[in-house]
Amino acid sequence: MTDKVNPKAYPLATQALTIKIMNLVQQASNYKQLRQGIKEVIKTLNRDQAELVILAADCGQGILLAIRLQCVNKNVPYVFVRSKDALGRDVGFKRKNGIGCPVIAASVTESEGSQINYQILSILQEIEKTILQEIEETKSSNSESPSTSRSSPSPRSRTNSTSIESSRSPGRIRSRSPIKHAE
Repeated sequence: MTDKVNPKAYPLATQALTIKIMNLVQQASNYKQLRQGIKEVIKTLNRDQAELVILAADCGQGILLAIRLQCVNKNVPYVFVRSKDALGRDVGFKRKNGIGCPVIAASVTESEGSQINYQILSILQEIEKTILQEIEETKSSNSESPSTSRSSPSPRSRTNSTSIESSRSPGRIRSRSPIKHAE
C-alpha cells in the first residue's frame, strides 16, 4: 500500500528535515499549538494564526490547492512530507478503534512565549535552504544542457508588450471635438 509522491508537491522535505518536522508536530500537539485537517488549517490561515503548514505529498493535489493558494496569499510557509499516514501518526489523530488516521494537512499555530518557537524558526530556515538548493540544482542542470533554440523574448514580455499595445489602440482614445454653440 505505497502511495506515490506527486511530482507537484513542492517543496518536499528531505528525510532529515521530515524527521525534524515530525518531532515539531508531536511537540506542537503536546503544547496545543497544532491544528489538523483541511478545514482547521484553512481556519488558522483565515485568522492569521498559522506559522507553518505541513501538507501530505501522497494525496490528490486538487484537495490541497486551496490551502497552498491561501498560504501564498497570507505569506505563510508550507512544506510537504511524504506520507499522510506518518503525519497522522505523529499528530496523534486516532479513530475510535485506536488505529491511526491519515492526516492530509496540519498547521502549527503561533503562541507568544512558547517553548517551541526556536524549533519552528530553525525548521523554517532549513526549508528555505532546501528550496534554495533545489533552485541552484535546476539552474546548474539547465546551464549544462546545450540549447539549440534562438533566444526569444519570454512569454511574460510578450504579454506585457501586447497589453501596452492594446491599451494604446485607436479605439480606446477619445477625441474631443469642439462644441458648437447655436447663436
